[in-house]
Amino acid sequence: MKITIRRFGPIAEFIYDLSKDLIVTYGDNNIGKSYAMQIVYLLLKSFNDYFSNGMNYYDGYYYYYGYGRQHISPNGVEEVHSAVSKFAESKQNSQDITKTINSYILLDIKERLYSGFLNSCKNTFGNFKGIISQKPQIIIEFDSLSMIFNLGESKQSVQSNLYTYQTFLKRSSSDFHKSRNANGHLDIYYYNNVDTTASTIIESINGRLRELTVELIKHLGNVYFLPASRSGIYSGMSAFSSIVAELSKNKAMLTRKIELPGISEPISDYFLMLSNLRGHENENLSDVYRNIETDILKGTVSFNKTSNTLVYTPVGIKHEFEMTEVSSMVSEISPIVAFLKYIIS
Repeated sequence: MKITIRRFGPIAEFIYDLSKDLIVTYGDNNIGKSYAMQIVYLLLKSFNDYFSNGMNYYDGYYYYYGYGRQHISPNGVEEVHSAVSKFAESKQNSQDITKTINSYILLDIKERLYSGFLNSCKNTFGNFKGIISQKPQIIIEFDSLSMIFNLGESKQSVQSNLYTYQTFLKRSSSDFHKSRNANGHLDIYYYNNVDTTASTIIESINGRLRELTVELIKHLGNVYFLPASRSGIYSGMSAFSSIVAELSKNKAMLTRKIELPGISEPISDYFLMLSNLRGHENENLSDVYRNIETDILKGTVSFNKTSNTLVYTPVGIKHEFEMTEVSSMVSEISPIVAFLKYIIS
């Protein structure tokens, strides 16, 4: 996947190629490096929230378990019913609805993926109105597909040809056929029942969204944001970390996601993850974090379940120190170890 960012704050153009195993971003101060990292993080997070919903991973393969549920938004469903009703009232016997179906998919992406990303940007960048006035553009390319986010536009805010399979809506004299693939195109039939035909179209849309999910999930892993300076952040928030941890335990009772006012979303996400540790160690990365503990920290980083805090235990001393009590070097590196040990999967 390749991400291109244009005219966003101090960024003139930035290209981020996620097909690379390691990416190093460097340059002078105030040219937009941190901006770019935050944009990429928020974009990937939005993609994960949208496309990985309903996905299971097992034995090297991704499985979609949401076949029975309605994927597209209520507005998309309403648009489909309206289009079928207009066809029913017309005298047409056949209508090419390929571009129409693509517009329904874009409507769903605009209402759920794009709007979520836009809201995350508002939570992160203080002068977002000024940024929007520059009409920034973000281009996402994966395999042979591409998607464009025009952040300064309203009607054309999301552009893409995600559905290109030629599809026709046809009038029928019988309710025997609902749809049929023939000669490289799809025929969807209407016979005196708007709801039945609309449901068939909606299932075609859902099918394409499932295909996109499988295609995109191959490019998307879990995404984490570790801010450049950590000690002040963790120390300043440690006073209410236990409150956040308790809130996170009761996610079913929350009507919306937890947000920390006045703090950018990437840093808020970073702290919420640390506040929601449960102490189960990730053995797959044990060589990495144990080497950091042994060679750099000269001690171990762990999660105290009683106090719901991250603690540091120096070698040879049987005492746990919280992040507010340790040196700046230890408090800077300990959260990285915590991510490797408890969070990153």
